[in-house]
Amino acid sequence: MKRTGVAAQTPYIAVGILPVLPVGAFWILRKPAATPLDAARTITDPFLAKIRSGQVDAAWTSTANDFKSYLGREGFRRFVARQPVFKQPLNYVDCQSLEFAGATKWQCNYRSAPKPPQKLDEVRLLLTFEEGNWKVERCEVNPRPTPAIKQ
Repeated sequence: MKRTGVAAQTPYIAVGILPVLPVGAFWILRKPAATPLDAARTITDPFLAKIRSGQVDAAWTSTANDFKSYLGREGFRRFVARQPVFKQPLNYVDCQSLEFAGATKWQCNYRSAPKPPQKLDEVRLLLTFEEGNWKVERCEVNPRPTPAIKQ
């Protein structure tokens, strides 16, 4: 008896689905990839840790070229020395993706955990993509509020 219709196509459908099953299982079971904003902390946390531990030159070396041009190594050393907030641990607050002139940047915000009578300090780091890596482009202490920026 000859099969017709769906019964005739069943072996072909099964053969077509078999190669897709392992790919589907891999896709469903794979570990979720870190979001870009999670990845931003892999840059900002070590940067701040280097500063806190006194490795200011190493922190400066890891920054973007614009940062180095604007501040210079000696300028960065003076900036860090004037900011007691860098001597204490900072708590991560948030990170946002921003767009400046068509380029995506990441802004990560940190706060100090002051002991009275110290005041609460904020640190804002802006990251840019340069030479295949994300790097600190700007470091601000107690910055002015960010203006409304297209996100």
